[in-house]
Amino acid sequence: MHCGAGPLLDCDEHARMILINCDDLGLAPEVTSATLAALRSGTATSATLIVPATGAAEAAARTRGEAIGVHLTLNSEWESDRWRPLTPAQSLCDSDGSLCRRPQDTCA
Repeated sequence: MHCGAGPLLDCDEHARMILINCDDLGLAPEVTSATLAALRSGTATSATLIVPATGAAEAAARTRGEAIGVHLTLNSEWESDRWRPLTPAQSLCDSDGSLCRRPQDTCA
């Protein structure tokens, strides 16, 4: 990948870079711990918080100051941990009020 950003990414014009993002931060305590370890060791360069997940609030509190983005979440396919939308968006929900399990069922 050609950097092209110069000082913004702290690389020269001919540098090759790899960006490693840890997805699903907040999904489970183990995911959060592993993500924090990867970010703080420099193995990963960013992470994305899966906001409706049960552990998202704790993960967000533990990652203050880290490079964290938001994981767009429109489905909840897990059997054991069903998530609800953050807004009253009925088109995203199945009959029990949780996010639909399958993408093809969203907005159906």
